[in-house]
Amino acid sequence: MDILEILKNAGVEIPEEQKATINKEIRKTYKHVDEVDEIKRQLAESSEATKLANEQLEKANKQIETFGAKESTYEEIKKQADEWKAAADKAKADSEATISGMKLDYALENALRDAKAKDSKLIKTLLDTGKLTLSDKGLDGLEDQLNPLKETHAYLFEADTPAQKQVPAGTKIVQPNTPPAESSPQNLREALGQKYKKN
Repeated sequence: MDILEILKNAGVEIPEEQKATINKEIRKTYKHVDEVDEIKRQLAESSEATKLANEQLEKANKQIETFGAKESTYEEIKKQADEWKAAADKAKADSEATISGMKLDYALENALRDAKAKDSKLIKTLLDTGKLTLSDKGLDGLEDQLNPLKETHAYLFEADTPAQKQVPAGTKIVQPNTPPAESSPQNLREALGQKYKKN
Protein backbone atom coordinates (compact mmCIF):
# COMPACT_ATOMS: atom_id res chain seq x y z
CA MET A 1 0.00 0.00 0.00
CA ASP A 2 1.30 3.42 -0.93
CA ILE A 3 2.03 5.98 1.84
CA LEU A 4 -0.55 8.34 0.33
CA GLU A 5 -3.21 5.62 0.60
CA ILE A 6 -2.22 5.01 4.24
CA LEU A 7 -2.54 8.71 5.00
CA LYS A 8 -5.88 8.90 3.18
CA ASN A 9 -7.22 5.92 5.15
CA ALA A 10 -6.08 7.64 8.34
CA GLY A 11 -8.16 10.68 7.39
CA VAL A 12 -5.31 12.90 6.19
CA GLU A 13 -6.17 14.50 2.87
CA ILE A 14 -3.25 15.76 0.80
CA PRO A 15 -3.89 18.22 -2.03
CA GLU A 16 -3.36 16.73 -5.48
CA GLU A 17 -0.62 19.22 -6.41
CA GLN A 18 1.48 18.20 -3.37
CA LYS A 19 1.21 14.41 -3.79
CA ALA A 20 4.09 14.10 -6.28
CA THR A 21 6.43 16.17 -4.08
CA ILE A 22 5.55 14.20 -0.95
CA ASN A 23 6.00 10.86 -2.73
CA LYS A 24 9.38 11.98 -4.09
CA GLU A 25 10.64 13.15 -0.69
CA ILE A 26 9.43 10.01 1.09
CA ARG A 27 11.15 7.78 -1.51
CA LYS A 28 14.47 9.49 -0.70
CA THR A 29 14.33 8.17 2.87
CA TYR A 30 11.99 5.18 2.82
CA LYS A 31 11.60 2.24 0.46
CA HIS A 32 8.43 0.36 -0.44
CA VAL A 33 8.24 -3.16 1.03
CA ASP A 34 8.47 -4.68 -2.48
CA GLU A 35 11.72 -2.79 -3.14
CA VAL A 36 13.16 -3.98 0.19
CA ASP A 37 12.14 -7.58 -0.56
CA GLU A 38 13.84 -7.38 -3.97
CA ILE A 39 17.05 -6.03 -2.40
CA LYS A 40 16.97 -8.79 0.24
CA ARG A 41 16.48 -11.39 -2.48
CA GLN A 42 19.40 -10.06 -4.51
CA LEU A 43 21.64 -9.97 -1.43
CA ALA A 44 20.72 -13.53 -0.49
CA GLU A 45 21.42 -14.70 -4.05
CA SER A 46 24.79 -12.95 -4.24
CA SER A 47 25.87 -14.19 -0.80
CA GLU A 48 24.86 -17.75 -1.76
CA ALA A 49 26.76 -17.46 -5.05
CA THR A 50 29.82 -16.06 -3.22
CA LYS A 51 29.70 -18.88 -0.68
CA LEU A 52 29.55 -21.51 -3.43
CA ALA A 53 32.37 -19.83 -5.38
CA ASN A 54 34.56 -19.76 -2.25
CA GLU A 55 33.90 -23.46 -1.66
CA GLN A 56 34.89 -24.25 -5.26
CA LEU A 57 38.03 -22.11 -4.95
CA GLU A 58 39.03 -23.87 -1.75
CA LYS A 59 38.59 -27.29 -3.39
CA ALA A 60 40.61 -26.16 -6.42
CA ASN A 61 43.45 -24.90 -4.21
CA LYS A 62 43.57 -28.23 -2.36
CA GLN A 63 43.66 -30.07 -5.68
CA ILE A 64 46.54 -27.89 -6.91
CA GLU A 65 48.44 -28.58 -3.68
CA THR A 66 48.08 -32.34 -4.23
CA PHE A 67 49.47 -31.95 -7.75
CA GLY A 68 52.56 -30.22 -6.38
CA ALA A 69 52.99 -32.51 -3.36
CA LYS A 70 53.60 -35.67 -5.34
CA GLU A 71 54.87 -36.57 -8.72
CA SER A 72 51.92 -37.59 -10.81
CA THR A 73 51.75 -39.22 -14.16
CA TYR A 74 49.91 -37.61 -17.04
CA GLU A 75 47.07 -40.15 -16.70
CA GLU A 76 46.65 -39.43 -12.97
CA ILE A 77 46.56 -35.67 -13.57
CA LYS A 78 44.09 -36.10 -16.45
CA LYS A 79 41.89 -38.35 -14.29
CA GLN A 80 41.97 -35.87 -11.41
CA ALA A 81 41.26 -32.98 -13.81
CA ASP A 82 38.25 -34.85 -15.21
CA GLU A 83 37.01 -35.54 -11.67
CA TRP A 84 37.49 -31.89 -10.80
CA LYS A 85 35.62 -30.77 -13.92
CA ALA A 86 32.72 -33.11 -13.08
CA ALA A 87 32.67 -31.81 -9.48
CA ALA A 88 32.76 -28.19 -10.71
CA ASP A 89 29.89 -28.85 -13.15
CA LYS A 90 27.87 -30.47 -10.36
CA ALA A 91 28.60 -27.57 -7.99
CA LYS A 92 27.53 -25.08 -10.67
CA ALA A 93 24.28 -26.98 -11.29
CA ASP A 94 23.67 -27.20 -7.52
CA SER A 95 24.26 -23.47 -7.06
CA GLU A 96 21.93 -22.62 -9.97
CA ALA A 97 19.27 -24.91 -8.47
CA THR A 98 19.73 -23.28 -5.04
CA ILE A 99 19.44 -19.75 -6.46
CA SER A 100 16.44 -20.78 -8.59
CA GLY A 101 14.81 -22.23 -5.46
CA MET A 102 15.48 -19.01 -3.56
CA LYS A 103 13.90 -16.93 -6.36
CA LEU A 104 10.86 -19.21 -6.38
CA ASP A 105 10.56 -19.00 -2.59
CA TYR A 106 10.74 -15.17 -2.59
CA ALA A 107 8.17 -14.98 -5.40
CA LEU A 108 5.88 -17.39 -3.52
CA GLU A 109 6.26 -15.41 -0.30
CA ASN A 110 5.33 -12.17 -2.12
CA ALA A 111 2.40 -13.82 -3.92
CA LEU A 112 1.03 -15.20 -0.63
CA ARG A 113 1.36 -11.76 0.97
CA ASP A 114 -0.56 -10.25 -1.95
CA ALA A 115 -3.21 -12.98 -1.55
CA LYS A 116 -3.60 -11.83 2.09
CA ALA A 117 -2.38 -15.12 3.58
CA LYS A 118 -2.39 -15.12 7.38
CA ASP A 119 0.19 -17.92 7.76
CA SER A 120 2.36 -18.34 4.66
CA LYS A 121 4.41 -21.20 6.17
CA LEU A 122 1.29 -23.27 6.78
CA ILE A 123 -0.11 -22.50 3.34
CA LYS A 124 3.19 -23.54 1.71
CA THR A 125 2.78 -27.01 3.24
CA LEU A 126 -0.60 -27.30 1.50
CA LEU A 127 0.80 -26.30 -1.91
CA ASP A 128 2.53 -28.58 -4.40
CA THR A 129 5.53 -26.33 -5.10
CA GLY A 130 6.80 -28.81 -7.69
CA LYS A 131 3.97 -27.66 -9.96
CA LEU A 132 4.96 -23.98 -9.66
CA THR A 133 7.19 -22.34 -12.24
CA LEU A 134 8.64 -18.85 -12.12
CA SER A 135 8.17 -16.73 -15.24
CA ASP A 136 8.26 -13.04 -16.13
CA LYS A 137 4.53 -12.84 -15.33
CA GLY A 138 4.97 -14.34 -11.85
CA LEU A 139 4.30 -17.82 -10.51
CA ASP A 140 2.57 -20.05 -13.03
CA GLY A 141 0.24 -22.60 -11.44
CA LEU A 142 -0.21 -20.76 -8.14
CA GLU A 143 -3.75 -19.48 -8.80
CA ASP A 144 -4.90 -23.02 -9.66
CA GLN A 145 -3.83 -24.14 -6.19
CA LEU A 146 -4.70 -21.01 -4.19
CA ASN A 147 -8.30 -20.59 -5.35
CA PRO A 148 -9.47 -23.99 -4.02
CA LEU A 149 -7.55 -23.32 -0.77
CA LYS A 150 -9.36 -20.01 -0.33
CA GLU A 151 -12.64 -21.93 -0.45
CA THR A 152 -11.71 -24.95 1.69
CA HIS A 153 -9.39 -23.14 4.13
CA ALA A 154 -10.80 -19.60 4.10
CA TYR A 155 -9.61 -19.04 7.69
CA LEU A 156 -6.01 -18.95 6.41
CA PHE A 157 -6.69 -15.77 4.44
CA GLU A 158 -7.80 -12.31 5.47
CA ALA A 159 -11.35 -11.60 4.39
CA ASP A 160 -11.71 -9.17 1.51
CA THR A 161 -13.46 -6.08 2.75
CA PRO A 162 -15.85 -4.83 0.11
CA ALA A 163 -14.80 -1.45 -1.21
CA GLN A 164 -17.16 1.32 -0.24
CA LYS A 165 -19.09 2.66 -3.19
CA GLN A 166 -18.42 6.26 -4.00
CA VAL A 167 -21.68 8.16 -3.68
CA PRO A 168 -21.96 11.24 -5.90
CA ALA A 169 -22.16 14.53 -4.05
CA GLY A 170 -25.70 15.62 -3.28
CA THR A 171 -27.08 12.06 -3.27
CA LYS A 172 -29.22 11.21 -0.28
CA ILE A 173 -29.03 7.69 1.08
CA VAL A 174 -32.46 6.41 2.12
CA GLN A 175 -32.90 3.31 4.26
CA PRO A 176 -35.37 0.73 2.92
CA ASN A 177 -39.01 1.10 4.01
CA THR A 178 -38.61 4.76 4.95
CA PRO A 179 -40.75 7.37 3.26
CA PRO A 180 -38.75 9.70 1.02
CA ALA A 181 -38.00 13.08 2.52
CA GLU A 182 -39.30 16.09 0.70
CA SER A 183 -36.65 17.58 -1.48
CA SER A 184 -35.45 21.09 -0.82
CA PRO A 185 -37.11 23.64 -3.05
CA GLN A 186 -34.90 24.86 -5.86
CA ASN A 187 -36.81 28.08 -6.54
CA LEU A 188 -39.64 30.25 -5.17
CA ARG A 189 -42.34 28.41 -7.12
CA GLU A 190 -41.34 25.02 -5.57
CA ALA A 191 -41.17 26.56 -2.08
CA LEU A 192 -44.67 28.04 -2.39
CA GLY A 193 -45.97 24.80 -3.93
CA GLN A 194 -44.67 22.79 -0.96
CA LYS A 195 -46.10 25.29 1.55
CA TYR A 196 -49.61 25.22 0.07
CA LYS A 197 -49.50 21.45 -0.48
CA LYS A 198 -49.12 20.94 3.27
CA ASN A 199 -52.10 23.21 4.09
